Amino acid sequence: MQVHHKLLIIIYPLIYLKNRLMEFFYPQLKNQIRVLLYHDIPPDKYEYFSFQLSEIKKQWNFISPDEFTSHMSGKTPLKGKNLLLTFDDGFISNKLVAESILKSFGIKAIFFVLPNFINISNSSLARKYVADYIYPSMNIEEVPINWINMNWDDLQELIRAGHTIGAHTMSHTKLSTIIDVGELQKEIAESAEILEQKLGIPIRHFAFPFGNIESFSPEALKVAKGHFGLIYSGLRGKNIPTVSKYAIRRDSVTPKDHPFLIASFLNGAADFQYSRSVNILDSWANTNAEFRPKTN
Repeated sequence: MQVHHKLLIIIYPLIYLKNRLMEFFYPQLKNQIRVLLYHDIPPDKYEYFSFQLSEIKKQWNFISPDEFTSHMSGKTPLKGKNLLLTFDDGFISNKLVAESILKSFGIKAIFFVLPNFINISNSSLARKYVADYIYPSMNIEEVPINWINMNWDDLQELIRAGHTIGAHTMSHTKLSTIIDVGELQKEIAESAEILEQKLGIPIRHFAFPFGNIESFSPEALKVAKGHFGLIYSGLRGKNIPTVSKYAIRRDSVTPKDHPFLIASFLNGAADFQYSRSVNILDSWANTNAEFRPKTN
């Protein structure tokens, strides 16, 4: 565990007390929207993941993707502390925990997936794909045996259960390395088109890979803004009313994290570390194209 994460766990009671005092004097601070980001959930962490969710629910109301969309569009502003749950990459564990855990909590989530990963039908090739594209710092020998992909039928089951599918590029490439607009269109726009064709639903949500500002670019955001109604980052922060729907903040956590660490993140204890990056993303989001829904 990182040193500053240990510190956040230790000082969480002080963070909690400080925030409650602030909310007492400034009641408007009680209204918050945050987005939680998970990736794979290992089988030996299912029980702890369920425990994490139960602890989070003591302070936060889990909202559906539709409620979040309506709030971000200004149609139905939400009151209180509200939290949207998302998963990135399309690991098979996402579907398994949706069936065995999310259903019991009544939670609806967004699953951001990669068509190139979903298309794989061999577990060895799936693990190789993870090492090559999703976690390129890993050797294939380091990739856990359970890190394999959902398939198209799995995504259809998630949709039937009331969950939402979002685009996460075609291959999980670092978009800041792509200069050619045609390549950006392929990674960003075509990924959604393939999902729409395969699943028979509109794709309105997009999350860029890796999540940090160094992995994105204003050119990539301009392409994404032309195709999606909501765009998600991996930068921590509150989704306050002034936050653009093209620069949504998310708090990345793991199924190993202590509940006090997750609570510290959700209470904004680490937001200051991302202030420069979110300012840059906001500046990109507030320029260029607007989302134009398809008419056909």
